[in-house]
Amino acid sequence: MSGTATLTVPGVPVGTHTVTAANLVSLGYGITSITCTDSRATVDIATAAATIVLTGGETVICTFVAIEARAATSRMIADFLGARGTFLLANQPGSGRRTARFSSTKIGSTASGSLAGFGLSGSIPLPVQVAFSGDILSFSSAMGWGTQPGVKADDDTAPVFDLDRRTLWVEGTIAGFDDRQSDGSFGVVYAGADQLVTPDILVGALVQYDWFRQNADNGGEVTGTGWMAGPYATFRLDDVLFADVRAAWGRSSNDVSLNGQYTDSFDTTRWLASGALIGDFQDGAWSIRPTVSLAYLSETQESFTNTLNVAIPGQTVSQGEVSAGPQIGYVFELPSGDVLSPSVSFNGAYVFGDDGLFSDGSLAKEVSGLRGRTGAGLDYRMPGGTSLAISGNFDGIGTNASIYGGSLKLSIPLN
Repeated sequence: MSGTATLTVPGVPVGTHTVTAANLVSLGYGITSITCTDSRATVDIATAAATIVLTGGETVICTFVAIEARAATSRMIADFLGARGTFLLANQPGSGRRTARFSSTKIGSTASGSLAGFGLSGSIPLPVQVAFSGDILSFSSAMGWGTQPGVKADDDTAPVFDLDRRTLWVEGTIAGFDDRQSDGSFGVVYAGADQLVTPDILVGALVQYDWFRQNADNGGEVTGTGWMAGPYATFRLDDVLFADVRAAWGRSSNDVSLNGQYTDSFDTTRWLASGALIGDFQDGAWSIRPTVSLAYLSETQESFTNTLNVAIPGQTVSQGEVSAGPQIGYVFELPSGDVLSPSVSFNGAYVFGDDGLFSDGSLAKEVSGLRGRTGAGLDYRMPGGTSLAISGNFDGIGTNASIYGGSLKLSIPLN
């Protein structure tokens, strides 16, 4: 709500007078500024009062500026929580490393990793893989330790599993976004440890740290950092089918500036649960990895009183996403020994939750409902280790949101 009102008081006696604005805090309004044309006037925004000194024949005009802070702040926070939730649901830890643990090939630590970006790459003396493409920076690392497993003396055909081997791992993502009314950035880092407790069950625990910034086009800003921690487990249902589950709980600390004139702080509590069925099929040179997943995130903002003494009520923003789709690849072994591996993927996603809390044009509102994601990639590898990979994707099929992505990576061994 916006508007102006004027009140004229004629015939005021000479002397000192105090003008006080009506208290509209209970209605969600707060005074943000007071100015008077008399240079001798003093103002106090906290009490919404102006003190003026009138002389004979003088006219003084005082202007009180008030804004509706309660509903506007609540909506801005809801958009922020919805956008952050969208990124948290879409950037959970990858499942490929966990399903690979069930392979008979032992997973151990590696002494080197790779760094790729801007069309250049090379090896680094750390067990970390880092890649930069467009607005997204991602990295991952895994390291195992434990006793070396063996096979039974009378059974040299039994597969070898890492039942005594535990793995420490870390991975993260940094991304940016731009919607119809704001832009910003997001980042999350995961770290955890897991162990195969049976040949068919992997259990572990992880902790995550995330940060998010949203800048509104009208000058407002919301920023926040948070953490969550909890267990996860992966089950091998048969040779080609896996079930993956995860739960996490945590908190966040955030700052909100409605119009850039003042900043308030608020806290949230949150929890997340997710599950997926993952297939891993090989047929000669063909590979297909279909996945069906369900994830749900609920975040509760605690109530607080802002700088204008307006009470901002608490609220809960909940979101869920159901997604399904395959990734299909094929390996061509060329006569020269080079390997060419094209792949395509498509995912259908349905996002549901408290979209009624979000502003039109906000990121969370734009991605609500049904949408599609598709991608394609091509990987060319030489026997000496040099590789060239190109991939692209399109997101937002069936919605008003259009998200494009692409990457080009060249990897040349430097050692």
